[in-house]
Amino acid sequence: MNKTYYDINKEYKDDFETYLTFVNIRSTQYCINTNSFKGELKSIYKQVFCLTTFLKKTIPSSEKHLKESILNLPIVLDLLATNNIASFRLMCRNVIEQFNRYLFSKLTDGKTDTIRNMHTYIKEYFKKFKVNKYIKNLTDEYKHLCDYVHVTKDTHFLEQNGLSDYYFNNSQLKKITNSIKLFNRILQSMLIILVTLETQSYLSLNRDDQKLIELSIQEKIDDFVILDNYYISINPTSN
Repeated sequence: MNKTYYDINKEYKDDFETYLTFVNIRSTQYCINTNSFKGELKSIYKQVFCLTTFLKKTIPSSEKHLKESILNLPIVLDLLATNNIASFRLMCRNVIEQFNRYLFSKLTDGKTDTIRNMHTYIKEYFKKFKVNKYIKNLTDEYKHLCDYVHVTKDTHFLEQNGLSDYYFNNSQLKKITNSIKLFNRILQSMLIILVTLETQSYLSLNRDDQKLIELSIQEKIDDFVILDNYYISINPTSN
């Protein structure tokens, strides 16, 4: 039986009211409890601050992919803090993709047939370097995030009984903690890779900025810079 205009209009209105209820509940009850996660959020905020400082003070505006990747980080942080988990994951994926485009542009002319080929090329190229661990971290996280964000259901909000897995209840501490850890892994990888591959830019920062970055990184920076810094002087396309 075909639906009448009345049926369709009522379905839309009911769906909209369900959505409004969801928004009101989420805004009053489901934002992450900052008192419970203040330490974790402070650590993440420091890393975001370091990356934006690095970008602002040293990286030329022509590095458009790196610029987009880093300038999206405050948005990702806010999506996490306000418990917009689906959007948080989507933006995390975008951050990694743009960061890898930046890496790829340093190794080639920046052209590739597919995103998958780009990630494969980057992982393969950096195998010889100690920083490879963090290159692999980003590409693995990207693949994992793709499993979350692809849309597979062709249904309305109401038919899905709310945006399941789009936000977490504050009682779901493990899931919230896992999301915070995910963002932390992404930030750590980006910081270490950036300091390693843009060493001269890093050294051009004043000592206070350098110290803040060093204290934010959970590895000894010199271990990576000493072993990998020479990559800039070789011809990437010949490898």
